[in-house]
Amino acid sequence: MIARYGVNEVRQWYFDFWTAPNLKVPNGYWQEDMESFLLFYRVTYISLKNAYEQLRIGTPDYVCVHLYNSDDSFDFGKSVFAASLINRELVLLKYEKDTILYNLKKMKTLLENQNMSHLPILISDWNNTYFSRDLTRDTCFNAAYVCYVTLQLMDYVKIASYRSLSDIHEDFYPSEQLFMGGPGIMDMNGLKKSVYYAFLLLDKLGDEVIEKGHTYIMTRSEKGYQVLLFNFVTYESLFNVNDTSVISYEQRYDAYSGADTLIVHLFIKLASGDYRFKKTEVNRDSGSVYDFWQRMGSPQTTDTQMLRYMNYKSMPALAVSHVTVEDSLIFDIEIPPHGVTLLEFEQIF
Repeated sequence: MIARYGVNEVRQWYFDFWTAPNLKVPNGYWQEDMESFLLFYRVTYISLKNAYEQLRIGTPDYVCVHLYNSDDSFDFGKSVFAASLINRELVLLKYEKDTILYNLKKMKTLLENQNMSHLPILISDWNNTYFSRDLTRDTCFNAAYVCYVTLQLMDYVKIASYRSLSDIHEDFYPSEQLFMGGPGIMDMNGLKKSVYYAFLLLDKLGDEVIEKGHTYIMTRSEKGYQVLLFNFVTYESLFNVNDTSVISYEQRYDAYSGADTLIVHLFIKLASGDYRFKKTEVNRDSGSVYDFWQRMGSPQTTDTQMLRYMNYKSMPALAVSHVTVEDSLIFDIEIPPHGVTLLEFEQIF
């Protein structure tokens, strides 16, 4: 790797061990006891450090974790996990909107107790569930959920890697049926889910955070100012205790409570001048291929032309205008349930 990419590049990378010896899963990733794993870890760490000391290799160089939206009461050793892998069943866990942050804070407390709080934290895997099927992941819910969680994580971690890019995943059986709630931001046909566009909008934010809250973040970059707004709606109480009767393959939006439009009153202090104003919207009307597929009649057979058409017609809505600002800008904006909106202000000189 060093010969190919160079020392300066490789020493910026983070290398980790992925064997998950703590998971009591039948035919899991580590078949021996914990003592054997710790020996394996130590020998591997020392060997790599002897080869190149500047490599960053797991703890004690940093802390790498997986975070999912599940509480400690779930036992991985139960047969339900194996069933979800073998029988391709839909499995739902108890969800709480702040479970990932709660688990992260518990981990930070553990690090403090071990005098390791100075180590940077990297999340190599996170998602709303570690199971292969969750029908809500194909909906607009996941776009707003990812924005909500990302804003929480940015205060605590150096890197957070979402699992995964595609529904085609080595750990799970792929489904030939469209929109079966796979873990990816794209389905197995390359259809871009609303969560794909949520990450796209997050990527447009600037490096300087001016202000953030539970439903918004404002940033600044060399190009100007960015405001990301989202209307994250939590699960309905029955779904929250694993009653899956509130959703079905065709109808997945009955699983949410208090689904009201979010009305935001914005007062933004800007330098006087002319600005290019861009508004990009992801919601059930635009930016959600699942909702567009439903409006098509939920076809189960597709071809290449239809898949391209679905991707094209389900892109986010984009509006561009010019505004003249005198010291500040005041306006109202509405965000529908599960919606995500990015506002960009670029001054024109």
